[in-house]
Amino acid sequence: MTVLSLVLFSRAAAAATIIVAWDPNPEPDIAGYVVSYGTASGSYTNSVAVNQTWQAISGLGDGTTYYFVVRAYNTSGQYSAPSAEVSATTPRAGTPPTITCPVPSATSSTGQPVAVSFAPTTAGGVAPLTVGCSPASGSLFPVGSTPFSCTVTDALQQSATCASMVAVTSQVRPGLTCPTIPPVTSYDGGPVGVTYPLPVVSGGVAPVNTQCTPASGMHFPVGSTTVMCTATDAVQQTASCSTTVTVKATSAAASPLALTCPVIAPARAHSGSARVTYPAPTATGGVAPITSVCTPPSGSKFGLGTTLVTCTAQDAVKQVASCSIRVVVSN
Repeated sequence: MTVLSLVLFSRAAAAATIIVAWDPNPEPDIAGYVVSYGTASGSYTNSVAVNQTWQAISGLGDGTTYYFVVRAYNTSGQYSAPSAEVSATTPRAGTPPTITCPVPSATSSTGQPVAVSFAPTTAGGVAPLTVGCSPASGSLFPVGSTPFSCTVTDALQQSATCASMVAVTSQVRPGLTCPTIPPVTSYDGGPVGVTYPLPVVSGGVAPVNTQCTPASGMHFPVGSTTVMCTATDAVQQTASCSTTVTVKATSAAASPLALTCPVIAPARAHSGSARVTYPAPTATGGVAPITSVCTPPSGSKFGLGTTLVTCTAQDAVKQVASCSIRVVVSN
């Protein structure tokens, strides 16, 4: 058969593979081609028969030069002369690539997202190395901590990945102003439901949540109760303030306060006096809480004769009642 004049070219691919391609033989009775190759010029220890004009040769050694020739054969089993020899070298094996992500940070003067640039560090692998990050360096990052990851891939398709966080802090801290709550009135001396305006928030990174304790709408007892309010923004910055709920009691609808003192038996003196203990007076009506005091107090020493103990009670709406106890001491 006619001696073939073939053009043979090669290109290196990843994973120790070489692709060999050639021009087709123009004769009409061509049945196929034989690709022969080896690691020394002119010495071909391996062959593969194909019926197309290219072949991927796999399983080759790393960093090794291979030499190739191609022959055509026809339907009668005749072979052409070998093509011109060509060679190609597989990539040299290297350590897998590694990548280290930075921990970038930035400050937002307005509390809005800012552009942050960063570059991971790579080592090892087979050049060229390709690096990609998501979100990409230079993207807009909001206030707070945002995760990102980067991947490096080398010429052998070996890859490695790292992950880190972009930290953006805000110069705009939240502020909180509590309202002034007008006093309210309790007409029966009991707790009163009080609704007050929410504190006013300024600054911070939206959304900003507020919480007050005791909450608006709760029942507050007679007297002054401190309300503490706290604001927390989207990046956990906080602010606080306080106000006071004052509940005043009135006697307009309160029952009158009365105080009844006990009657006690005469006491016998020892050395001219006696220590006398007496029951507390009994209060009725009024608005709780009710306090009472007696002078001289129970348990005091009393001299010979009759002494009047004066007792006074006062309730939550300032009603006052009094009574007296006769203490008699004799020999």
